[in-house]
Amino acid sequence: HTQGLIALLKGTEFFSTTKPLGAKIISNLNKVEKSQAKKVSADEHISRYHGNMRILKKTKNDIAQLEKLVIQSGSTSPVTVVMIEKGERIRPKGYEGIELIARSIFKGKAPTPATTWKVVWTIIGFLAIVSILFFMLQFVQRRHVVFDKLTGVFNREYAVEKLEEELNVSRHANTKCSLLMMDLDKFKNINDEYGHAVGDSVLREFAVFVRKCLRKSDIVGRYGGDEFIVVLSSADKKHALEIAEQIKTSVAEHDFKIKNKTLKITSSIGLITYPEDSTMVADMLLRVDAAMYQAKSRGGNAVVEVTRV
Repeated sequence: HTQGLIALLKGTEFFSTTKPLGAKIISNLNKVEKSQAKKVSADEHISRYHGNMRILKKTKNDIAQLEKLVIQSGSTSPVTVVMIEKGERIRPKGYEGIELIARSIFKGKAPTPATTWKVVWTIIGFLAIVSILFFMLQFVQRRHVVFDKLTGVFNREYAVEKLEEELNVSRHANTKCSLLMMDLDKFKNINDEYGHAVGDSVLREFAVFVRKCLRKSDIVGRYGGDEFIVVLSSADKKHALEIAEQIKTSVAEHDFKIKNKTLKITSSIGLITYPEDSTMVADMLLRVDAAMYQAKSRGGNAVVEVTRV
């Protein structure tokens, strides 16, 4: 637009004034363009944005001055800044070429606004569908990464990762958290007598009971085989013991339906609390596992707490 104004003033008495003013406008616009092209931090981007807006405001005034000179010179005035700001329909230089392409695409007719919007909304709809499919794929992949396929609870790796995060939170907030490790008593006998399909069904049902006894902030994961771990957020030993006893009692009282039979199953649970019993993830897992096996050695259907050594 500025170059068009300068071209109109060539050969007139105003050209000597026009040339430096036009050079200043183009220089400022180039400065803004280069500034916007650089990748910077958010704070610096905001600072540059405000600086560029000040430059553009001054530039708009300079362009308006050029337009006045064009009018005074008696030349044909092109589109003005005011027209652009009001959104009036304009046909800038080179529009004929664009119109020619449009006519070739739309079978000799330039696209109407209605046709243009149909194309735009079709593209938006297509992108929306692609985005939904992408997020669905991400969700499915994430389920494979963090969830145990058989029981639907978190897998071992993710549960241990959440334990590490919970310890870090407790360390910074100076709070307590607890860890439970549990398995089903004599589970091997179920697999041997009734088959692995029945054993899998029992594990799924056991996972449901465990989750019902927990808060939303707690994490349950399958540690391996018939072993599960539970990360109890912001839970001291007393609270953790209450939850462990609730899980043990609920499982023992439940009737597991196996084919045409009803089976009673019990569980053994180990309990450890941060920071009074241990402060390291690996040590907590090792010692709570020993406590769980101690509960099994007592005949099962028991909860054993880890104590500081």
